[in-house]
Amino acid sequence: MALSSAIVAALGGCGAAPSAESLKQPLTTASSAAHSTALALTLMIDGRTTHAAAETVVGDMVREAESALKDVRALEARTPEQAGQRDAAASAVDRLAGTLAHVRDGLAHDGTASPPAGLLAEVRAAEAGIQDAAGGVGADVP
Repeated sequence: MALSSAIVAALGGCGAAPSAESLKQPLTTASSAAHSTALALTLMIDGRTTHAAAETVVGDMVREAESALKDVRALEARTPEQAGQRDAAASAVDRLAGTLAHVRDGLAHDGTASPPAGLLAEVRAAEAGIQDAAGGVGADVP
């Protein structure tokens, strides 16, 4: 009985804690979403892909960024340092998700609200935030 209580107590506290390793996957997912969006916008600006194709890619990447944000927020911080790392990563991924949603909305209006080059600059700035967050936790993110 005491052994099973100890196992249950140990398993109850086994939530993933933020670390470079646990933050690497969601930050990599967010970075990939930023790269894919930037590529889609660049190809559209250069006339090498259609507006509809770029819009589809960006819609998919919004969902990827939102999934990465959910994964970061699910991490359980056990120390103030871990909480700070998790919160910094969550902030960067949240900014990216918001930026990608803005890009998606801008493309939905055929770029009349925001020119594609301006949207691309926003994506690159949010992508830099992902890289900064990854560097801050020691995660090597492409």
